[in-house]
Amino acid sequence: MLQILLLEQAEGNQSETGWKSGVYAHVAVALNKILSKGGSKNTESIRNQYSKMKGIYKIVAALREVSGFTWDNEVGCKGVDDEIWEKYVKAHPEAAPFCSNGWPWFDDMHTLCCGTIARGQSVFCATHESQPPADANRDNANGRGNG
Repeated sequence: MLQILLLEQAEGNQSETGWKSGVYAHVAVALNKILSKGGSKNTESIRNQYSKMKGIYKIVAALREVSGFTWDNEVGCKGVDDEIWEKYVKAHPEAAPFCSNGWPWFDDMHTLCCGTIARGQSVFCATHESQPPADANRDNANGRGNG
């Protein structure tokens, strides 16, 4: 599914607000041609699966930004002190599975989600060719930073 969505993205079928009309249907048709196991895919099942994966992407992206945590797509958070991990999971229970379990789809999901999920003021994603807002550059030049 992700490989097909990456192709759709490369063809310009993704905007900052989501996928253009017909993308999920196209993915369903393509998957039904190549998959021999599981039920038939449809627009709704593709939309739901992508939505679940976006939720997991947000969890993992947050973990990757925690100071002192080391993330590995294969094994999850490595070398985090048990007490620190327990405190983090108490505040973020959805992260619990990722102490010792990686998520190999992070890089592909980052490519798909970067620029489509706002995560703060003046969001900029280096994997897209867009530039940060002009006023952010002006503020940095004036020594005011991002905010």
